[in-house]
Amino acid sequence: MRSIIVGFDAGLNSAIAILSTEGGLLKLSTFRGYNKGSIIREILKVGRPILISTDKKETPKAVKDLARTFGCRILRPKRDLSREEKEEIVKEYKEKIEDTHQLDALASALFSFRKIRRKIELVERYLKEKNLLEYKDDVLFYLFRLKGTNLEQIIKMLLGGSEQEKEQVEAVKERSGEEILAELLKERIELQRQLKKLKDEISFYKKLKLKFDELLDYKTKFEKLNYYFNLLKDIEKVRSMRLQPVLKLEKIENLDEIDAYIGLEGRIIFSNDKEAFGLLNKYGIKCLMTEEFFEKQMKYPILRIDKNELKEVGNVYGIEEKKLDSMLKEVLKEELKRWIEEEREKI
Repeated sequence: MRSIIVGFDAGLNSAIAILSTEGGLLKLSTFRGYNKGSIIREILKVGRPILISTDKKETPKAVKDLARTFGCRILRPKRDLSREEKEEIVKEYKEKIEDTHQLDALASALFSFRKIRRKIELVERYLKEKNLLEYKDDVLFYLFRLKGTNLEQIIKMLLGGSEQEKEQVEAVKERSGEEILAELLKERIELQRQLKKLKDEISFYKKLKLKFDELLDYKTKFEKLNYYFNLLKDIEKVRSMRLQPVLKLEKIENLDEIDAYIGLEGRIIFSNDKEAFGLLNKYGIKCLMTEEFFEKQMKYPILRIDKNELKEVGNVYGIEEKKLDSMLKEVLKEELKRWIEEEREKI
């Protein structure tokens, strides 16, 4: 498995930069928050880290946590790297950097590579001389993992040393694998817990929405009741003024609702919505008042009147009974006259 150097920047968003042991950039990614499981999986897709690096003098907790998971060392500067220093370090990769988190992670990785570059080159030279360059990744991996072990001892272990040495190598492999597996399992359990919590929250909000919808329905009904209650109050107020109440409708609509709440039979309606006059035929209204010219015959009398001739009280009009009777008689007279003329034409 390929040996890699990982630069890690943690915060509200996290980023990793992965370098090969030759210093080439293999991966540069940003994550929302510190999603440890996702970060571990992304690193393992590329290789196994020999170092986790940071740009801070004091190692952040998340960096320690990640290094502990992989069982590898942390490389950090003697002082925090400044913004200018980091921008200088990463200038070769400027076009590939998408955000400041990636900049910090890449600067950390490149800083670490420069620190260990000489050591890596010496290992390469030694392995090349021994015709063992194919073992480079394994040698570097164990060289940075096994404390107090030199290059020759590692090569001897890899090529078949004593049983104790072989066991030491296998122990490092097993420990790394077990720790990573444990972390991924822990992450999975945590994700399952969060998923259950999210499902519970969704269920709660669905119930809450149903309650809200019920309340909204009650509110709508209450507002309607309140509107029609006030309308009836206006009607009674008009009657107390010894006037006939006239219900004004800007639009002739929701007639079933109006009929259910206050009744339309025997009502006087005022409206200029002449396209909908026909809708009133089935409600048995006393008459319709309008400012519009309308010739078509309806099942109710139509009285032409200027609304300024009516007394406005809240949401209704009022008209003097004598004036109403006079207008109705005039309309009935006109209708009778029209009927007589129609009958004459038939003879």
